Amino acid sequence: MVIENCSNTYTEVLEALNCLNKEDFNKIPKEYIMYLKEHANKQYIFKYDKTKKLEEQNLTRDAKLILFFFFEEFGATKEQKEKIDRFKQNILKKEELEKQEKYNYNNLFKKGNIQNKQLNNHEINNKIYSKKNCLIVANKINIFHKILNYIKKFLKRKP
Repeated sequence: MVIENCSNTYTEVLEALNCLNKEDFNKIPKEYIMYLKEHANKQYIFKYDKTKKLEEQNLTRDAKLILFFFFEEFGATKEQKEKIDRFKQNILKKEELEKQEKYNYNNLFKKGNIQNKQLNNHEINNKIYSKKNCLIVANKINIFHKILNYIKKFLKRKP
């Protein structure tokens, strides 16, 4: 299944690359093209519509990533590469900020952390007070029952 999906992705990439002009196509090393041709699914038929933009094509996510890699490595100008690098850095900064907010050690043990916000008060009360979540169940026997049990044990003894 995974190999078939990769083969289908390679077929989509090849079909998209065939729509490039010769100059841009020749920028991609032949080793990459040969690898794609060797591992492409021959039975899978994909038609690239030249009238649509790349975003509108019915390409898999992996095919789009491979095409983006080819563009970034072999087709982008210096300015475009700088813009791509800034874009990647912004994404990494956003992800890092989200991680810092989520795992901030000052907020880990506060009452209103993310996990508690997801539960409403009723669910919290049920979780705390349900017997299923108790670790130890204490059997409290009052003094009357203790005396009664002692008398029963005494009477059951055989002389």
